[in-house]
Amino acid sequence: MKKIVGVTKCPVGIAHTYMAAEKLTQAAKDMGYEIKVETQGASGTEDGLTAQDIKEAEFVVFAADVAVDGMERFIGKKIIYGDTPAAIKDSKELINRYHNASIYQGNKEETEENTSATTSSQGQSRPAVKQLLNGVSHMIPFVVVGGLFIALAIAFGGHPTSTGMVIPKDTIWFKMNAIGNFGFTLMIPILAGYIADAIAGRAALAPVMISAMVANSPDILGTKAGTGFLGAILIGYVGRLCWWIFS
Repeated sequence: MKKIVGVTKCPVGIAHTYMAAEKLTQAAKDMGYEIKVETQGASGTEDGLTAQDIKEAEFVVFAADVAVDGMERFIGKKIIYGDTPAAIKDSKELINRYHNASIYQGNKEETEENTSATTSSQGQSRPAVKQLLNGVSHMIPFVVVGGLFIALAIAFGGHPTSTGMVIPKDTIWFKMNAIGNFGFTLMIPILAGYIADAIAGRAALAPVMISAMVANSPDILGTKAGTGFLGAILIGYVGRLCWWIFS
Protein backbone atom coordinates (compact mmCIF):
# COMPACT_ATOMS: atom_id res chain seq x y z
CA MET A 1 0.00 0.00 0.00
CA LYS A 2 1.36 3.40 -0.99
CA LYS A 3 1.96 5.85 1.82
CA ILE A 4 1.22 9.59 1.76
CA VAL A 5 1.33 12.30 4.40
CA GLY A 6 -0.58 15.52 4.87
CA VAL A 7 -0.62 18.75 6.87
CA THR A 8 -3.72 20.78 7.72
CA LYS A 9 -3.80 24.27 9.19
CA CYS A 10 -6.41 27.05 9.30
CA PRO A 11 -6.13 30.63 10.66
CA VAL A 12 -7.90 29.92 13.96
CA GLY A 13 -6.57 26.38 14.28
CA ILE A 14 -9.78 24.79 15.50
CA ALA A 15 -12.64 23.52 13.34
CA HIS A 16 -11.36 23.59 9.76
CA THR A 17 -7.94 22.18 10.69
CA TYR A 18 -9.44 19.00 12.10
CA MET A 19 -12.32 18.70 9.63
CA ALA A 20 -9.83 18.85 6.75
CA ALA A 21 -7.64 16.21 8.42
CA GLU A 22 -10.61 13.89 8.90
CA LYS A 23 -11.75 14.30 5.29
CA LEU A 24 -8.23 13.72 3.93
CA THR A 25 -7.80 10.61 6.05
CA GLN A 26 -11.09 9.10 4.93
CA ALA A 27 -10.56 9.97 1.24
CA ALA A 28 -7.03 8.55 1.22
CA LYS A 29 -8.19 5.26 2.74
CA ASP A 30 -11.00 5.01 0.19
CA MET A 31 -8.41 5.54 -2.58
CA GLY A 32 -6.14 2.80 -1.23
CA TYR A 33 -3.49 4.97 0.45
CA GLU A 34 -2.03 4.69 3.91
CA ILE A 35 -1.99 8.24 5.26
CA LYS A 36 -0.81 10.18 8.28
CA VAL A 37 -2.02 13.77 8.71
CA GLU A 38 -0.28 16.34 10.89
CA THR A 39 -2.60 19.02 12.32
CA GLN A 40 -1.13 22.40 13.21
CA GLY A 41 -3.95 23.74 15.36
CA ALA A 42 -4.56 26.14 18.22
CA SER A 43 -3.34 23.54 20.72
CA GLY A 44 -0.09 23.00 18.81
CA THR A 45 1.11 20.33 16.43
CA GLU A 46 -0.59 16.95 16.79
CA ASP A 47 0.27 13.66 15.08
CA GLY A 48 3.55 15.24 13.99
CA LEU A 49 5.22 13.77 10.93
CA THR A 50 8.54 12.08 11.59
CA ALA A 51 11.46 12.10 9.18
CA GLN A 52 10.67 8.44 8.44
CA ASP A 53 7.02 9.24 7.69
CA ILE A 54 8.05 11.87 5.16
CA LYS A 55 10.76 9.71 3.62
CA GLU A 56 8.36 6.82 3.00
CA ALA A 57 5.58 9.03 1.58
CA GLU A 58 4.92 9.11 -2.17
CA PHE A 59 3.84 12.74 -1.86
CA VAL A 60 2.62 15.36 0.61
CA VAL A 61 -0.83 16.97 0.69
CA PHE A 62 -1.24 20.45 2.18
CA ALA A 63 -4.68 21.66 3.23
CA ALA A 64 -3.54 24.95 4.72
CA ASP A 65 -4.96 28.47 4.71
CA VAL A 66 -1.86 29.98 6.34
CA ALA A 67 1.89 29.26 6.26
CA VAL A 68 2.86 25.74 7.32
CA ASP A 69 5.51 25.36 10.01
CA GLY A 70 8.57 23.25 9.24
CA MET A 71 8.53 23.50 5.46
CA GLU A 72 12.21 22.54 5.29
CA ARG A 73 11.21 18.96 6.17
CA PHE A 74 9.59 18.52 2.76
CA ILE A 75 12.51 19.49 0.52
CA GLY A 76 12.76 16.94 -2.28
CA LYS A 77 9.17 15.69 -1.88
CA LYS A 78 6.32 16.07 -4.35
CA ILE A 79 3.80 18.46 -2.79
CA ILE A 80 0.12 19.13 -3.47
CA TYR A 81 -0.91 22.64 -2.43
CA GLY A 82 -4.50 23.09 -1.29
CA ASP A 83 -6.54 24.80 1.41
CA THR A 84 -8.95 23.52 4.05
CA PRO A 85 -12.14 24.31 2.07
CA ALA A 86 -10.82 22.24 -0.85
CA ALA A 87 -10.04 19.31 1.46
CA ILE A 88 -13.40 19.49 3.21
CA LYS A 89 -15.35 19.80 -0.05
CA ASP A 90 -13.56 17.12 -2.11
CA SER A 91 -10.45 15.53 -0.63
CA LYS A 92 -10.25 12.94 -3.40
CA GLU A 93 -9.96 15.67 -6.02
CA LEU A 94 -7.24 17.35 -3.96
CA ILE A 95 -5.26 14.11 -3.64
CA ASN A 96 -5.59 13.45 -7.37
CA ARG A 97 -3.66 16.64 -8.08
CA TYR A 98 -0.45 14.66 -7.47
CA HIS A 99 -0.27 14.12 -11.24
CA ASN A 100 0.61 17.81 -11.67
CA ALA A 101 2.45 18.32 -8.38
CA SER A 102 6.01 19.62 -8.41
CA ILE A 103 8.96 18.74 -6.17
CA TYR A 104 9.56 21.22 -3.37
CA GLN A 105 13.07 22.67 -3.53
CA GLY A 106 12.93 24.86 -0.44
CA ASN A 107 12.53 28.05 -2.45
CA LYS A 108 10.03 30.40 -0.78
CA GLU A 109 9.17 32.20 -3.98
CA GLU A 110 8.46 28.93 -5.77
CA THR A 111 6.19 27.91 -2.90
CA GLU A 112 4.18 31.11 -3.21
CA GLU A 113 3.85 30.71 -6.96
CA ASN A 114 2.60 27.14 -6.61
CA THR A 115 0.19 28.17 -3.88
CA SER A 116 -1.05 31.06 -6.00
CA ALA A 117 -1.66 28.77 -8.95
CA THR A 118 -3.58 26.31 -6.82
CA THR A 119 -5.75 28.84 -5.02
CA SER A 120 -6.48 30.81 -8.17
CA SER A 121 -7.86 27.70 -9.84
CA GLN A 122 -10.14 27.16 -6.85
CA GLY A 123 -11.20 30.80 -6.55
CA GLN A 124 -9.69 31.06 -3.11
CA SER A 125 -7.58 33.74 -1.44
CA ARG A 126 -4.33 35.15 -2.82
CA PRO A 127 -0.98 34.52 -1.08
CA ALA A 128 -1.04 38.06 0.38
CA VAL A 129 -4.28 37.24 2.18
CA LYS A 130 -2.82 33.98 3.48
CA GLN A 131 0.17 35.89 4.83
CA LEU A 132 -2.17 38.29 6.64
CA LEU A 133 -4.16 35.38 8.05
CA ASN A 134 -0.95 33.79 9.28
CA GLY A 135 -0.28 36.91 11.35
CA VAL A 136 -3.85 37.03 12.61
CA SER A 137 -3.89 33.35 13.58
CA HIS A 138 -0.78 33.80 15.77
CA MET A 139 -2.15 37.04 17.21
CA ILE A 140 -5.52 35.63 18.32
CA PRO A 141 -4.24 33.79 21.46
CA PHE A 142 -2.73 37.05 22.74
CA VAL A 143 -6.04 38.83 22.14
CA VAL A 144 -7.95 36.12 24.01
CA VAL A 145 -5.61 35.81 26.99
CA GLY A 146 -5.02 39.57 27.30
CA GLY A 147 -8.72 40.31 27.04
CA LEU A 148 -9.56 37.62 29.60
CA PHE A 149 -7.12 39.04 32.17
CA ILE A 150 -8.44 42.57 31.67
CA ALA A 151 -12.07 41.43 31.86
CA LEU A 152 -11.47 39.51 35.10
CA ALA A 153 -9.56 42.43 36.63
CA ILE A 154 -12.39 44.86 35.87
CA ALA A 155 -15.15 42.45 36.89
CA PHE A 156 -13.68 41.59 40.30
CA GLY A 157 -11.48 44.56 41.11
CA GLY A 158 -13.03 47.51 39.31
CA HIS A 159 -14.99 50.25 41.03
CA PRO A 160 -17.33 52.54 39.10
CA THR A 161 -16.52 56.24 39.35
CA SER A 162 -17.60 59.37 37.53
CA THR A 163 -14.70 58.86 35.10
CA GLY A 164 -15.33 55.14 34.56
CA MET A 165 -14.09 51.88 36.10
CA VAL A 166 -11.04 52.27 38.34
CA ILE A 167 -8.92 49.42 39.75
CA PRO A 168 -7.06 50.24 43.01
CA LYS A 169 -3.30 50.06 42.57
CA ASP A 170 -2.66 48.06 45.76
CA THR A 171 -4.70 45.04 44.64
CA ILE A 172 -3.94 41.87 42.71
CA TRP A 173 -6.54 42.93 40.16
CA PHE A 174 -4.43 45.94 39.21
CA LYS A 175 -1.52 43.59 38.45
CA MET A 176 -3.80 41.28 36.50
CA ASN A 177 -5.00 44.21 34.44
CA ALA A 178 -1.37 45.15 33.74
CA ILE A 179 -0.66 41.59 32.56
CA GLY A 180 -3.65 41.78 30.24
CA ASN A 181 -2.32 45.03 28.82
CA PHE A 182 1.02 43.31 28.17
CA GLY A 183 -0.88 40.72 26.14
CA PHE A 184 -2.53 43.44 24.09
CA THR A 185 0.84 45.14 23.59
CA LEU A 186 2.32 41.91 22.22
CA MET A 187 -0.45 41.63 19.63
CA ILE A 188 1.19 44.25 17.43
CA PRO A 189 4.66 42.68 17.00
CA ILE A 190 3.16 39.18 16.76
CA LEU A 191 0.86 40.26 13.92
CA ALA A 192 3.69 41.94 12.01
CA GLY A 193 6.23 39.22 12.72
CA TYR A 194 4.15 36.33 11.50
CA ILE A 195 3.02 38.14 8.37
CA ALA A 196 6.73 38.49 7.58
CA ASP A 197 7.39 34.89 8.65
CA ALA A 198 4.88 33.67 6.05
CA ILE A 199 6.73 35.70 3.40
CA ALA A 200 10.40 35.30 4.21
CA GLY A 201 10.65 32.68 6.96
CA ARG A 202 11.93 32.85 10.53
CA ALA A 203 14.81 35.17 9.65
CA ALA A 204 12.26 37.99 9.35
CA LEU A 205 10.78 37.53 12.82
CA ALA A 206 13.24 39.50 14.96
CA PRO A 207 13.73 42.61 12.76
CA VAL A 208 10.04 42.92 11.90
CA MET A 209 8.79 42.37 15.47
CA ILE A 210 11.27 44.89 16.84
CA SER A 211 10.30 47.37 14.12
CA ALA A 212 6.61 46.91 14.96
CA MET A 213 7.30 47.57 18.65
CA VAL A 214 9.18 50.75 17.75
CA ALA A 215 6.37 51.87 15.44
CA ASN A 216 3.89 51.39 18.27
CA SER A 217 5.96 53.30 20.88
CA PRO A 218 5.06 57.00 21.00
CA ASP A 219 8.01 57.74 23.29
CA ILE A 220 10.49 56.52 20.68
CA LEU A 221 8.66 58.06 17.74
CA GLY A 222 8.05 61.37 19.49
CA THR A 223 4.36 61.23 18.57
CA LYS A 224 1.09 61.19 20.48
CA ALA A 225 0.25 57.64 19.44
CA GLY A 226 1.74 54.58 17.78
CA THR A 227 0.85 53.20 14.38
CA GLY A 228 -1.32 50.37 15.78
CA PHE A 229 -2.60 47.50 13.68
CA LEU A 230 -2.30 49.28 10.36
CA GLY A 231 1.36 49.99 11.06
CA ALA A 232 1.92 46.36 12.06
CA ILE A 233 0.41 45.12 8.80
CA LEU A 234 2.47 47.58 6.76
CA ILE A 235 5.69 46.63 8.54
CA GLY A 236 4.91 42.94 8.11
CA TYR A 237 4.64 43.35 4.35
CA VAL A 238 7.77 45.49 4.23
CA GLY A 239 9.49 42.22 5.15
CA ARG A 240 8.76 41.10 1.59
CA LEU A 241 10.61 44.13 0.19
CA CYS A 242 13.62 43.49 2.43
CA TRP A 243 13.60 39.84 1.42
CA TRP A 244 13.67 40.75 -2.27
CA ILE A 245 16.53 43.19 -1.69
CA PHE A 246 18.78 40.94 0.38
CA SER A 247 17.92 37.46 -0.95
